[in-house]
Amino acid sequence: MLSVIAILLLNSYTVLAFYPSTVPNYCNNNFTDRKIPPLSASEKSLVSELIQVQAIIRHGARTPYTAYQCWADYDIPWNNCNVTELMIESNSYTSQQRPAKWLFRKLYDGSANDLGGNCYTGQLLYEGFEQELQNGRYMYDAYIDSDLPLFNTDIWTDINTNQQIYLRSDDEQRTLMSGQLLLHGMFNVSQEIIVPWHTGDYNLDQIYPNSYACPRLSQLENQIYATSDFIAENTSTRINTLNTDLNVILGTGQWYWYYIFDCFMTTVCTNRQVPSGSANTVLMTDEIFNATIAQVEYQQSYLYLYNNSQYAKLAMGNTAWHVRTNIQNMLNAVNAGTPSSALKFALFSAHDTTVMPFLAAIQGNLWDRIWAPYASMVTIEIYKASNPSSTPSGYYFRLTYNSKAIKIPSCSDYLCDLNNLLTALSFGEEKMPCSTTTTSSSSSGSSCSDDSSLSDSSWAIVVVFTALFGVLVGAAIVIFVNKWSFQEQSGKKEESGTIMSPLA
Repeated sequence: MLSVIAILLLNSYTVLAFYPSTVPNYCNNNFTDRKIPPLSASEKSLVSELIQVQAIIRHGARTPYTAYQCWADYDIPWNNCNVTELMIESNSYTSQQRPAKWLFRKLYDGSANDLGGNCYTGQLLYEGFEQELQNGRYMYDAYIDSDLPLFNTDIWTDINTNQQIYLRSDDEQRTLMSGQLLLHGMFNVSQEIIVPWHTGDYNLDQIYPNSYACPRLSQLENQIYATSDFIAENTSTRINTLNTDLNVILGTGQWYWYYIFDCFMTTVCTNRQVPSGSANTVLMTDEIFNATIAQVEYQQSYLYLYNNSQYAKLAMGNTAWHVRTNIQNMLNAVNAGTPSSALKFALFSAHDTTVMPFLAAIQGNLWDRIWAPYASMVTIEIYKASNPSSTPSGYYFRLTYNSKAIKIPSCSDYLCDLNNLLTALSFGEEKMPCSTTTTSSSSSGSSCSDDSSLSDSSWAIVVVFTALFGVLVGAAIVIFVNKWSFQEQSGKKEESGTIMSPLA
């Protein structure tokens, strides 16, 4: 099916010449190898029951999230999108004499399209559909059809879904559908039901780093990208050479660091090719392609890990609060002897720019710093200890990420006392300190502001130094980060709501 789609798409534009020798892991083409690892025998001996699972996922493969310029003569129409939405009006407004039985298929072919075809920006592709359906099958294998089942049945109507399940995403087609597909693979539904799904206005949502909802994020981002270490890396001889090579291959002024990662990945992940360059000048190679990807990953990981993951903790504070609150409410219900009312499964369907800062916030330098592939999945498992006195809290937790168990810094083992996770999530608040005028300061990220208690003479020195430093910073940024000028020309920020975070 994938090859057929690729052929149809390739027929609509001039085939370019370079394709990487290895398909990037980002594409998640081997999504059938993402099984959630079982507990080891020694780990199983420590636990008696799986009592909660929370999952944070990235949507599956998609079209470009916006209409952008990738390189000279970039003209790829995105057609043949067969993953569409079915809609039904709310039955609370349906006539009882003529109850609604209609299902309406939403097709983006009624007007001009930003992507030059019948696919709309950020639409889930067939590959993404299959990736998330497989995620759901893995969840079924790990948490229902297992030695330690979270639910004793996969029949949705036999589960107390009103109290035991929480479903959340932002209001984008690709995240909504990805989460729904995961559920479809995980549970069995044999009749028409209404399922509550929690979402919100995209520009106000904090399930991803959103500087519209949290203005302090933009301020932090600017400060972090103005640090001397970052500027030194971005103006190094190696990066200047890379920048020159890309100008020759892609066209000076025809590509932008802001978009190049997504340009490359949406192209090669759908079996398309990227510009090859010229034997008379510079040829695109695996080395240049991979160096470009690595540089974007460096920029993003630098942002997320700087100063004890300050930016990542602020960006993910609301999500961390929800995850921690779900755990605490579950513990309260279990300890009160009412486990049937406890939340057992929560799903947060979001973006790469959710998964990565969340991992950076709780893992710190243990995070792999690699861009989250399509359909990435983090699971947070909570277990009751078989011997409550064997661990301080009486409970264990385990984290998995894309088929591997992962650790947080305070844990020496993958199965770890739950108190360590609650502490790692303690930066989260329902309403994070997002104002740019907050007066307290903290390196943890839960409070993010500057100390302004300087004397007049100190301020004078700071003003002079800042002016000089600003000139140097401005020159350095102009040399390398040419996307700034493009953003000003376009007159808008992209959907991530931030300056440097291009993908969602």
